[in-house]
Amino acid sequence: MLVLLAIFTVFIQVGTEAAVLDDVNRHALPMQDDAQDMAGTSNTHPLAATTFADCAGLFPVLYWTNGVQDGVYPIKPESSSDHFDVYCDMTTNGGRWTVIQRRFDGHLNFVRNWADYKNGFGRVEGEHWLGLDKMHALTTQDNYELYVQLEDWEGNTAYAKYDAFSIGDESTGYTLNIGGYSGDAGDSMGSYHNGMKFSARDVTMLLLLTTCIIACLQVGTVAEVEVQTPNDVDTYLLPNQEDALNAEARDQPLGATNFEDCARLFPLLYWTNTVQDGVFPIKPTSSSNHFDVYCDMTTDGGGWTVIQRRFDGTVNFYRRWADYKNGFGRVEGEHWLGLDKIHNLITQNDYELYVELEDWEGNTAYAKYDTFSLGDESTDYTLNIGGYSGNAGDAIIYHNGMKFSARDVDNDFDSIDHCARRIAGGWWYTSCAHSALNGAYYHPEDYHGTDTGWGVFWYQWKGLYYSLKATKMMVRPLNFTRKL
Repeated sequence: MLVLLAIFTVFIQVGTEAAVLDDVNRHALPMQDDAQDMAGTSNTHPLAATTFADCAGLFPVLYWTNGVQDGVYPIKPESSSDHFDVYCDMTTNGGRWTVIQRRFDGHLNFVRNWADYKNGFGRVEGEHWLGLDKMHALTTQDNYELYVQLEDWEGNTAYAKYDAFSIGDESTGYTLNIGGYSGDAGDSMGSYHNGMKFSARDVTMLLLLTTCIIACLQVGTVAEVEVQTPNDVDTYLLPNQEDALNAEARDQPLGATNFEDCARLFPLLYWTNTVQDGVFPIKPTSSSNHFDVYCDMTTDGGGWTVIQRRFDGTVNFYRRWADYKNGFGRVEGEHWLGLDKIHNLITQNDYELYVELEDWEGNTAYAKYDTFSLGDESTDYTLNIGGYSGNAGDAIIYHNGMKFSARDVDNDFDSIDHCARRIAGGWWYTSCAHSALNGAYYHPEDYHGTDTGWGVFWYQWKGLYYSLKATKMMVRPLNFTRKL
């Protein structure tokens, strides 16, 4: 399990004692109707004709008839037109609690749209979300308190209690009002999310992405964290492993959450103990859609967004301009992310480039640049690079300031050769190259140095006539740090 809790049950209780009701004959038995869901109302229960505003109002009836027990009962808040069923916790901390959210086995999908969170979903006798409209109707009748009950996988429990809790109506985005913490779980709700509007899969009220993941323990109101909450942990914790992934934009479980690059995603994985390389969706600030990238979360501190990768020669890199512009290959395998996507990525901030190389003898080397940016297509994706460090030697500085060339577009300085055709791959050629990581791929048995010609090379490490086994190019914000 990749979340810090196994059961997340939220209760509300009225702050004033209800009077003992005279009609004790209308006591309640827990409802066993399996077909009841959050969208329906209850008119078949023995108590349906009796108006209880919440479980606290019902408690005296059960108490005086010796029928106090947890279960499903119908209630009707003052502003509601119909009864609806709720689960009443009549034993925890004195009882009288109306349950508004409950999770314990993960069978119910909480990755939902606004309408579902507004109306409620699940079965109140099991995992469920009562619904924001119902919560608003409940918590605006009186002064209410909130009880949050937590359990981890080792059987340890904790709780947080708030003596002020209310939710605005839909016109306010169901703004949260919470305060007066007590308990042993720590205040992860009132101190951070008070005053925030609710967010769902298709509606975001988020302010700013930061590296804080406090919201991982919350119901659904988040402040400065664009991470999905425990209502979504079923889907966001593991890299998507679909076989059909490619460099095109796709709708992924994380697609409703805007991570501009892998570095912004890193804290979420860190705090959920799921740091691993894999495919994730990102959305740079200037991009209209999410698209998948391969995130390297382990090399040199992690947080890297991979923009190029080669290791077995299965993908042909001798491509036209349109392919290099849009990207090709599968991001979990050999691929080129695409010049437009790379441009959108590295113009968000100051980015660094990491180039990882491997030869056929198993030796590795790297080159790191603390300056890396590309112009847009109107500049032919002109390269700006500098600030080398590493052990591979600086084989890209020779290409600084050059425009990109592809099979059908020649922007190099060579008056005789078309370098992209000669080397069989797109690159920022001069006349022609000290590096060409997109060149023709050769296995050792097929490569014969000068007799074969240039392949995938990095001149300052292995010379012009050694075709490398594997290459990887990755970018990361220059100010990235693992210190969270």
